[in-house]
This record gives sequence, C-alpha cells and structure tokens, in this order.
Amino acid sequence: MPGGCRQELGERFQDTVIKEVKEETNLDVKEEDLELIDIVSGTSRRNDYPNGDVVINNIVLYCIRNYSGELKWNLESKEMKFFDLGNLPENQNDPDLIETYKNFIKKCKR
Repeated sequence: MPGGCRQELGERFQDTVIKEVKEETNLDVKEEDLELIDIVSGTSRRNDYPNGDVVINNIVLYCIRNYSGELKWNLESKEMKFFDLGNLPENQNDPDLIETYKNFIKKCKR
C-alpha cells in the first residue's frame, strides 16, 4: 500500500494522499475518488527507528477506486503490483491496515 509520512504544514489529508500516490506509484488520483476508510492509531502504529527515535503514527486510510496513469515504482519500493485480497503475499509490513481495509470491503459488500 502506498503511503507516506510527509504531510506539509497546513496540508489537508486528501492533498497528501494524492501527492504520495503520485510520488510512489506514478498514478494520478482525484479528490472525488478518495473514500475515507478509517483513522488508525495506537500501539500498532509504533515505529522504532535506528537512531533511537520512537514514534506513533496516526494513519488516515483511504480507498481509491478510480485512478489513471501507468503503475511504476520509485527508489522507495522494491516492487509494486495489484493483488487480489484472497491472494496477498506473506510478510506484509502493515497487517493492521490490511485488516482494516478487508473489514471495510466486507461492509461495502453488504
């Protein structure tokens, strides 16, 4: 899942999402195509950095159903592609976010 920790001072979440998706995937997203899933916070979002810093990130998770452009990754990514929810790779970096997304999709199908 593309994401980033670089929200500029005063920047709206929606603008940050659009910017980060473009930077990390080369895909273009419009604000009207963003659907808020949840705000995820707490100890599952703890990151310990090599320099000793410890942070708890607050994640604003969006579903993007429409986009344009060609999927390409940058230097931050090893590989990038779309996966079926029933066939996700093992060893995910953000299992809590993936579970939040799966729960969101289940609710949408009702």
